[in-house]
Amino acid sequence: MEILFLKKHKVLFPKILSTIFLIIFLLNFSSCKFPSLVAPEGSVLIVTINPDTIAVGESAVVKVTGYRESGAPLKDKTVIYFSTTIGSITPTSEINNGYTTAILKSNDGRSGEAIIKVYSGNAEVSPDSITVKIGNAGLEYLFLSASILTLPPEGGETEIKVTAYDKDMNALKNIPIIFSLSSGNMLNGGIQYTDINGMVVDVLKTYADTTVTAKSGVVTGLINIVLEKIPSASFSYSPTLPKVGDSVDFDASLSSDQDGIIMEYKWSFGDGTKGSGVNISHIYHNSGIYNVKLTVYDNSGNTNMCSKSLNVSL
Repeated sequence: MEILFLKKHKVLFPKILSTIFLIIFLLNFSSCKFPSLVAPEGSVLIVTINPDTIAVGESAVVKVTGYRESGAPLKDKTVIYFSTTIGSITPTSEINNGYTTAILKSNDGRSGEAIIKVYSGNAEVSPDSITVKIGNAGLEYLFLSASILTLPPEGGETEIKVTAYDKDMNALKNIPIIFSLSSGNMLNGGIQYTDINGMVVDVLKTYADTTVTAKSGVVTGLINIVLEKIPSASFSYSPTLPKVGDSVDFDASLSSDQDGIIMEYKWSFGDGTKGSGVNISHIYHNSGIYNVKLTVYDNSGNTNMCSKSLNVSL
């Protein structure tokens, strides 16, 4: 019996040892970290970004399309690495169906040009870096224009357009613009961002002369919107105490217009007769008190009137 027991265990012992070694091997194998799959020699990474200009706090998408030397897409799970000089970006992303994407976030409050680098293995990268303008990066000029520079005397509305340019006069999109006014208000107001043509368009409503200032960072631009001025009507006459039959000379040369010229002078002498001209004479045939009126018209069609009482004695 003793001999049988020993023989039996001589057979089982190697099997037990084999099982133990297999378990240890499998445990070690499962804990191993394999190196990431990167682009092989001769690969090309094509990099694009959308949009290429963002406001502070906004994001852009970086897309990487990968090709092997044969022209075939890179294998799925190929790891692409990303870095940026401003903001933050997804550090790694894996190729799937030939491409992958990463998100650039402007989340550190800085304006400037973020330079993004992309790499994987020894792949050639085209372009070798991508530049994204953040905030007012590159902004040099703000030019303002208005659909109407001169509003009616009672005020009104005009469209204000701001265009942002860099030093080479290239229009810049996604530039934050803040308006300030000496009078009136903007329809939209607040912070607005230039569109794909580098423009912000808003509507000004004012009842007084106004300076519109647009500001982005330290760059400012301005435009003056004025109201047409109503002409001033004024006249004198002599003699100051006329009698019936006297020739009374009326002089309207004291009338004026701040923003133009007076085109026409119209008179009503109070006795049913009228006249025109800057200087005019009139004879009264009856005594009495007459209300003389002068109406002036400027080159913009604006008018004003003044009147005086004239006493004609016998």
